[in-house]
Amino acid sequence: MARQGKSLRSTDAEIEALSWTEYGKNAFSVLAALYPGWDGSRIFHVDHIFPRKRLTKASLLTAGVGEADAAAAAGLRDHLPNLQLLEGAVNTSKQATMPLEWMAEHLPDELSRQAYLAGHDLAGLPADLDGFLGFFEARRKRIVSRLRTSLGTAGVGSREDVDGAPAPDDELALS
Repeated sequence: MARQGKSLRSTDAEIEALSWTEYGKNAFSVLAALYPGWDGSRIFHVDHIFPRKRLTKASLLTAGVGEADAAAAAGLRDHLPNLQLLEGAVNTSKQATMPLEWMAEHLPDELSRQAYLAGHDLAGLPADLDGFLGFFEARRKRIVSRLRTSLGTAGVGSREDVDGAPAPDDELALS
């Protein structure tokens, strides 16, 4: 591709756009690329970390979240930072349960819970809906960093920055 004047680098704008992938719109593919430890021989679902039912504006207001934060959280519920891959049966058992509550019921010990948090990149997972916005943004930043690493970009700003010409090390890597 480099010899044809086409770059295989991802731009910051493209990576940012991927971090905003919505449920049902290539989310499975992006999650599978980000978290490659899943077993493709089993059925996996794209799961909402914080349940959709709990992230409606009405539910958030009832839970005591302020008006502006409730509107913002409801608008973010279907985006990649609130999504994860879960085995089908596990996802079915989770339903509308809050994430830490579900973990306490289904993961028998602290070691299992810590492994689950690490494996799904859920550092800083809050116990309640008040912490959703902070968790979402922190996870989105981690996702952007993972995408930069997995797509091999060093923060190229735009296609014009690349200008169709390979960087010196690209020609070697792509030959």
